[in-house]
Amino acid sequence: MKLKINLSNVISTIFSILLVTVLISNIILGGDAGSGKIENDKYFVRDAIHKTNKVGEKLYVEVSKSGYYFNLSFTYLFLLTLPFFLFYRIKNILNIRKNKSSNLTKF
Repeated sequence: MKLKINLSNVISTIFSILLVTVLISNIILGGDAGSGKIENDKYFVRDAIHKTNKVGEKLYVEVSKSGYYFNLSFTYLFLLTLPFFLFYRIKNILNIRKNKSSNLTKF
């Protein structure tokens, strides 16, 4: 029995896993490392709940180095797979429409 691998399904699965991982790590850390900062060997993520203080300055939450880089790497991986995911989804939608229209013309 041959195993048939559909690249679109593989990319969709990877994309979904990365999305869930990024969302969970954002919830656990309290923000996103993509918009965070590093100052004096301290790692900060942008506060997702309070965002700004009364004066309008951005708020940050201090996190561990490993938590910061974990979130940052998965955020970049997510953004890297996003174009591939969109390309294959659009390609599948166009193929479905093409197949429907060719099936209609057969009758």
